[in-house]
Amino acid sequence: MVWATNTYETLGDEMIRRLLMTLVMAVALFSTAGEAHAGSLMRTSGSIGIGLGQGYASGLSGKYVMADMMAVQATVGTHAFGRHHYWHHDQRQDGISVGADLLFLMPIIHSAEHFALGWNLGFGPGVSLWNSGIGMAVEAVAGLEMNLKVIPLDIVLEYRPGLGILPEIGLGLGNFGAHIRFYF
Repeated sequence: MVWATNTYETLGDEMIRRLLMTLVMAVALFSTAGEAHAGSLMRTSGSIGIGLGQGYASGLSGKYVMADMMAVQATVGTHAFGRHHYWHHDQRQDGISVGADLLFLMPIIHSAEHFALGWNLGFGPGVSLWNSGIGMAVEAVAGLEMNLKVIPLDIVLEYRPGLGILPEIGLGLGNFGAHIRFYF
């Protein structure tokens, strides 16, 4: 019995070591592959970023740079943890939401050795399918983005005022969002 426990622990330790080594190698590969372009990749036409985010929805976040100063971002997931204040009955609805934004990439504010600080403005719709119906809103976006140069990663904070359209008209001026995405 003791032998089996030690064998499982040894096998478990070996699996953990292999997983960690694989993870370290993958991070090193992606870091060196993107290092030459990491400073500009997040704003280069054709770049794609995938990660996690909270916009109209909270979940999987993606961004596609269409032109040097224009991008589209989308978030698919839950309805942002009930954070929107468009509707009085909108607290923690069960369901799925999709939000998409057209972003205008503004000039870089500051560039340092390891990161560039940029900003963007935009707008876009959001749709939610809840257990009690459908919700729809339009939001404006003002984002502050930190684009890392060491690895192709962006960290974004957003102010997202919006107008709820369905199931009733409502104004949400206290909405915020955030994203973290890896680019390739």
